[in-house]
Amino acid sequence: MKQSDTSVPNLSLRQFINTIRNNLFLRASIRLTFIYITIIAVILFVFSQIIFFGFSRNIQATAERHATTEKQEEYFVNEAQDELGTVLVVVNIGILIFAGAVSYFLARITLSPIQKMMNEEKRFLSDASHELRTPLSILKANMEVTLNAKNMQSNAYKKETESNLEEVNRMTKLVNDLLLLSRLDNTGKQYPSTVRISLTKILGSSAKSLTAYAKSKKVTIKLKNISRENMYVAGDNDSLIRAIYNVLKNATDYNKKNGNITISLNKSGHTAVITISDTGIGIPKDKLPYIFNRFYRADNSRTQNTAGGSGLGLPITKAIIEKHKGEIKVESTEGVGTMFTINLPLSTS
Repeated sequence: MKQSDTSVPNLSLRQFINTIRNNLFLRASIRLTFIYITIIAVILFVFSQIIFFGFSRNIQATAERHATTEKQEEYFVNEAQDELGTVLVVVNIGILIFAGAVSYFLARITLSPIQKMMNEEKRFLSDASHELRTPLSILKANMEVTLNAKNMQSNAYKKETESNLEEVNRMTKLVNDLLLLSRLDNTGKQYPSTVRISLTKILGSSAKSLTAYAKSKKVTIKLKNISRENMYVAGDNDSLIRAIYNVLKNATDYNKKNGNITISLNKSGHTAVITISDTGIGIPKDKLPYIFNRFYRADNSRTQNTAGGSGLGLPITKAIIEKHKGEIKVESTEGVGTMFTINLPLSTS
């Protein structure tokens, strides 16, 4: 019975903490409220000091006029100062509580337009993605039928249709990426799935699926310390494969001829550490903070190396890793290469 009583408050507290973590604007409102209260607290402290010392001098002067002995004067002053201090503390606490409530209310009002704008943006991405998928699918099907038609004789016409189909495929990929980002934005802080996933298998299959593509780019993918110890994480298998694939694809596209990609898996405490390093062209130092921004490409030379790139691969990867309570970091030296480090909490069961 005692164990049951203590589990309910812990569960409620855990739910409350998860609610705060999952709600971006609630966290921002609490942060802004804390800033408001801190400013008000500093102002109250300064004014309380001024009032206390100002009244203390008046109390001292009054005590000197009315007290008959030094002991009586000291007692009178101490009593008056204690009473004044108590009143100031109570008043300040009351003001801070009231100010906290008002500050939170004002913070919510201040952030409301931003929240509305972001919700509209997410809704737009989701709606636009769904609306674009249907006509693109129809166009793609019609072009494929035309290309496979027996009466297709004109090479110029065929070449033009193939070019159109390539653009449709590129737009379809862009729409699918936007739709995935929209879904990631609208889910909770982490994936609800708690399937136990083998990182060894994910890294191995991701490397295998890109081997042919890397070979066509004259790039070699190497596995290091992958099978030494099998590590498991909880989450969504397909999403993690997508995240690793995006990093490997990025490392392949921006690599040099006869370059290498090295994938390693290590353990640090209760965390799995995945590193994917390449011998590619690298990323300029001033561009590193922005590579996880949506639609961002570091420069024209990188864009030319990847036909049809949308700039959404790394943002999708970052969103997926964060949904698994992990983090992704990048280090790069221009002209030398780039290393991505992915940290994921290991599954305990």
